[in-house]
Amino acid sequence: YKQIMMKKRLIIGSGFEENKSKFDKNKFYRILNLSLDRNIYHCDTADTYLKGNTQKIISKFSKKKKLKIINKFNLINNFETLKLNLDKSLIRLGVDYIDTYMPHWPNQDLNFNLLADFAEYAIEKKKINSFGLSNFNLKMIKNFQKFYKKKISVQFELNIRNYSFNKKLIKYCKNKNIDMLVYGISRNFPTDLKIFNQLSDYNPYEISLKWISSLKYISPIIKSQKTKNLSNNINAFKQPFRKNYKFNEVSKIINVRVEKINQIYSGSGVVYKNLLKSKKNKYNLKPGPLEIAQEIKKNGLLKPFFFKKTKNGYILLSGQARYWAYRFLNKNIKRIKGILLK
Repeated sequence: YKQIMMKKRLIIGSGFEENKSKFDKNKFYRILNLSLDRNIYHCDTADTYLKGNTQKIISKFSKKKKLKIINKFNLINNFETLKLNLDKSLIRLGVDYIDTYMPHWPNQDLNFNLLADFAEYAIEKKKINSFGLSNFNLKMIKNFQKFYKKKISVQFELNIRNYSFNKKLIKYCKNKNIDMLVYGISRNFPTDLKIFNQLSDYNPYEISLKWISSLKYISPIIKSQKTKNLSNNINAFKQPFRKNYKFNEVSKIINVRVEKINQIYSGSGVVYKNLLKSKKNKYNLKPGPLEIAQEIKKNGLLKPFFFKKTKNGYILLSGQARYWAYRFLNKNIKRIKGILLK
């Protein structure tokens, strides 16, 4: 199977889950039209986005045949169910095949052999062109490649803050000719750094795009509902930084004492204050801490912890369920490694 490295490119994202009420399909169509006019053909979506309605919106786009669709699916350890769900994705999208098909997240009972067999089946039946993995860590990618020998792509969160956490993954993908598609590119943007005084002509999202563009073989997934913003983003990506700014050194890895973590932030507003309450999972977090614990036990952490320092200790800024899962597996742990944000 010929291994060809995909040229880095922009990918239009359709995951507006955090702003469902603000999603406008007509604005999205305008974004897709502008993208095609600027020779951007890849569009990223998922079975779960707006409960499948995003796929239906894409299906009604007049120029959808020009799009190269990347579709993420829910991973089920049943071959027949995977086949059925793929057919449903094709129907919702209104296409004969999907360019790149990948599980959205790994699950705790992941069967690499079954997943590889399914990928082979889907390609053989010409229902997909290529297969990938989304939000899989390096260990899991290596395990999958023991069973699947064709070229793959991987999708993961990458930004200036978590670059150090992903260094080994990026190096491995470059060495193995694995295409890297990344999201969350401006998340936790380090606006406190003095270096950004030199870059006042650009906003954080544009700086993040110029930074990613300076990295080889990495394709960012960008989201916008305003054509002006998209044009600015495209221009930023096409003009990577020439100067060697030390963006990749901004992440500070720290070991936080457990008793110093005195506040947990949750976007949903739901917070468990101890191991027992997290174990009961009264608020029905999905996946819950116990499920994530099994996943961590088998495959390790998928994402780093982020902390913010306060006068009296630290705030955990993301990953509550993952935090309690990690604590559940390591009941006597004294310190937890994470990335410090200002």
